[in-house]
Amino acid sequence: MKHNEQEIKAMVKKAYSAATPDVLESVLSDCKKLKGRVTPMKKKNYLKSIIAAAAAVVFVLAGVIGFGTYQKANKVVSTVALDVNPGIEITVNAKEKVLDVKAMNDDAKKVIGDMNFKGSDLDVAVNALIGSMLRCGYLSEITNSILVSVDSSDAAQGEALQKRIAAEIEAILNQNGGGSVLSQTVSHDAELEKLAAEYGITLGKAKLIQQITSASPLYTFESLVSLSINDLNLLMNSGKLNLGGIDRSGTPASGAYIGEEAAKRIALEHAGVAENEITEYECEMDYEHGRMVYDIEFSGSDSTNGGYIEYDYHIDAENGEILKYDFEHDDDHHATPAPGSEYITSEEAIAFALERAGLARNQVTNLKAEFETEHGIALYEVEFDANGYEYEIEVNAADGSILKFDRDYDDDHNHGGHHDDHNHGGHHENPTAAPTQAPSESYIGTERAKQIAFNRAGVSASQVKN
Repeated sequence: MKHNEQEIKAMVKKAYSAATPDVLESVLSDCKKLKGRVTPMKKKNYLKSIIAAAAAVVFVLAGVIGFGTYQKANKVVSTVALDVNPGIEITVNAKEKVLDVKAMNDDAKKVIGDMNFKGSDLDVAVNALIGSMLRCGYLSEITNSILVSVDSSDAAQGEALQKRIAAEIEAILNQNGGGSVLSQTVSHDAELEKLAAEYGITLGKAKLIQQITSASPLYTFESLVSLSINDLNLLMNSGKLNLGGIDRSGTPASGAYIGEEAAKRIALEHAGVAENEITEYECEMDYEHGRMVYDIEFSGSDSTNGGYIEYDYHIDAENGEILKYDFEHDDDHHATPAPGSEYITSEEAIAFALERAGLARNQVTNLKAEFETEHGIALYEVEFDANGYEYEIEVNAADGSILKFDRDYDDDHNHGGHHDDHNHGGHHENPTAAPTQAPSESYIGTERAKQIAFNRAGVSASQVKN
């Protein structure tokens, strides 16, 4: 407890009085008895004893007051975390004086540099750190998002501090080209603290990632932990994730990537579909296999069979590479083959699948073809691996048309992962063996298969050279 000057004086006076012996009556009585005598007496130095006692009291009080003041000045009341890619934690006392600034990674060490904020106002430290992030390029037109997280022993005070710091940073960013500020309050949570310690990140970033993974099961904590706040913001913004307790302002920058329009153009050109022919278009930013990607879905008219074809493209957001693509015919426009219809052979189905993939037989591995019926349609499901990708192609068993085409990463080839038995099977079929479920004994034959291929290519037999 802190005492003012008047209280200290009163306490010293009281101690001084208590230290003075009350011997007045005893002295007067002795004086009467010894009247007329000369009695030698030893002088007692009462004054010295009184001064010593008073000094001791003052010393003790000063120590108590000083210790209390020291404790209050060095007690952590709030922790403010600033996350961009650099992660920084600032601890402050009740007067918002900085006690410590902690760098969570090497980028943060560069931002802090040789600046010493101990004892300075929190606002001064925040302004200086944001300024350093701008100078070092961690906040720019390419990556402009920052997360502010406040952990306070007083919930109301923490919320007020969160809003004030977020507003101050937003003002600074607006003076430097704009930015996006995410802010939240956090509280001590055993699981969050464990995750933050395990990955060397702030409690605030751990909470943000935990909320994203809870809202979207497509992501794992481990897969997102290395992303910057700007990339996390892009995922949240694109996926329209509604995360409770997080205030957001501004728009995350996408200057580090090719942009949605460029990705859309790449997908349409590859599919051979004009923009005015597409319907039900949708594009979302996603994160797969360690890359930010544009997930683009659209439908286009099927000029050959009528109806529509549904397309799905995953485009690398940095370089425009097509990482995955597939298309599938609208099942409503494929009638069930009539009983007794002739089917192509598994070899012919493989030939059509390889032709569509633009690959030769000797370029693929793990090749297999299985006959099955889906939604009343007889088809061959052809699967193979090539050039680090897995292919899964559905070929109409009646006419050889491609019903579905899917090309995706081969996780074993690219990442050394474990094969999923559902996609790869415990064994590989002999590509020349009969299909699992034998179709009709009557096949269309090689000539008809050639004719189908020519028709799909838009050429006649006389125009084809061996």
